[in-house]
Amino acid sequence: MKNTVLFSTFVSQAKTTLTHLACFTAITNILMLVPSIYMLQVYDRVLSSGNTMTLWAITGIMIALIILIGVLEYIRQIVLLYLASELDKKTGPDLYDAVFQKKLNGSSQAQVNALDDLNLLRQFITGPAPSAFFDLPWFPIYLVILYAFHPWLGHFALMSAALLIIITYFNERVVAKSTHKSTLIGMAANYQFQTQMQHVETAHALGIKHTIKSRWTTFQNSFIDKFTQGSKSQYLVNQIAKTLRMIVQSSVLGLGAWLVIDGQITAGMMIAASILLGRVLSPVDQIIVAWKQWVTARHAMTRLNELLNQVPVKHNKSALPEPTGALSLSNVVAAPPHGKIATLRGINFALDKGDILSISGESGSGKSTLARVLLGIWPIAQGKIKFDQAEIAHWDNHQLSQHLGYVSQEPELFSGTISENIARMNAIDAQSQQLVLSAAHQTKAHELIMSLPKGYDTLLGENGRGLSGGQKQKITLARACYQQPSIIVLDEPDTSLDKKALEELKGIITRWSTRSTIILISHNPDLQRIANKSLVLNRGVQTFFGQNPAHKKRTNTGVGYPVTNMQVNFNHTAKVGTSNG
Repeated sequence: MKNTVLFSTFVSQAKTTLTHLACFTAITNILMLVPSIYMLQVYDRVLSSGNTMTLWAITGIMIALIILIGVLEYIRQIVLLYLASELDKKTGPDLYDAVFQKKLNGSSQAQVNALDDLNLLRQFITGPAPSAFFDLPWFPIYLVILYAFHPWLGHFALMSAALLIIITYFNERVVAKSTHKSTLIGMAANYQFQTQMQHVETAHALGIKHTIKSRWTTFQNSFIDKFTQGSKSQYLVNQIAKTLRMIVQSSVLGLGAWLVIDGQITAGMMIAASILLGRVLSPVDQIIVAWKQWVTARHAMTRLNELLNQVPVKHNKSALPEPTGALSLSNVVAAPPHGKIATLRGINFALDKGDILSISGESGSGKSTLARVLLGIWPIAQGKIKFDQAEIAHWDNHQLSQHLGYVSQEPELFSGTISENIARMNAIDAQSQQLVLSAAHQTKAHELIMSLPKGYDTLLGENGRGLSGGQKQKITLARACYQQPSIIVLDEPDTSLDKKALEELKGIITRWSTRSTIILISHNPDLQRIANKSLVLNRGVQTFFGQNPAHKKRTNTGVGYPVTNMQVNFNHTAKVGTSNG
């Protein structure tokens, strides 16, 4: 099932409000006749009669009605503002989920400009374009009134509007394509800039700043060229429309004067016709001015719809009992998202609560892929993964994640305090702070944290900027054991640790195993020895699973068995099939 299309859903939910806006617009456009009627009465009645009482009366009425127009216009803009805010509030969380999922699935860019697109839509809704579309249906009514004054006035207004509409069409044909291209190139340039700024230290140390800068400059210059080209066309069309509008607005007075001299209309009708012509052309004129914004908003809406529709709707799943730590994999085949070649083939093993499993193998053998699969980060293409007796597909992702701990190869921290990072970015109260302290003590991180300027309240930059690799590793270890999860996955947890810290880590993992099942990925033979079970991978194929021969407390029973005895028959180029789990 796909997410419902963004804009159509918004319009459907806002139908009542939009109907009220249309009513407001109807009243406003009727009242827009007030200046024309006022001028008609002044020229045809007041000036001819010299009655000042009539002048004061109709002037008072005119002022009151124009104030009412201003109030109604203000209300319309406020309603559009609230509509735009509602669109943002309702779509923002879904958009966050969609971008998050795309990134999780390995998208290289994952629509980094999605929020910019949402901002463009909000600005479009609160800009001049919607008002122009609301006013456009009143175009024929003003035209009919001009025809009622005199057919020539109606013909003149109709031809003027036709010219502006032709210019609008030309604007669409010329500007839309270049605007779309410049937007896409601009997004690519922005993505290049953002990713390059994440690796400034490496770029500086290796002397590749100028090389990557030239790559960004290529995108940026291409964007500027396309933007300039599109803007030149837009400015030309706008200036032609503006010039034509001034010519038409003045010429109607000339036409009206000729008709007055010929005795076919009154002087009041001449002035009123000039004002009404402005109302006839105003919506078209506004649309021309706002056309670039409309084109940009339309492409933004298309990109947002595509993004939302690429991510399946997630339905709430029934809560399951807290897992004990038992874990089993049956004939699991998996690959990176969108990958066509399986990187794990025929993985079979089972763990009991308290087991420590060492996963080893050469680089590229599928160890990190297996970790991601166990954590639900990547889906499986075939087979079954069970926590206790429940398949991973039956678990709600959020509920299951509360019972899992994880330390990645590169320690990742978030902007916030150390307490918040250990507590998985949850709000800190007295109870959660005690759990944070417990996790820090378990991982020997307490002394390190207390040596920082503000202790547990130390505010970290993005990804723990300001801390060393070893310090970040200890804090991520504390986060992994927060609230005593049932299963803890450690992917190269010793990467940034010195010899003393490594000895501490071995003790930490051993103590964790009294309450949790530990899955340990490491190349360090000394660390592997604490595991009571071992899994060996070779190019994604399981070659051994059983009791760890190097385990210090190994007994004579339960010797490991090779995978060839398990009747798993997968070749090294197995394709990803459809999931049966």
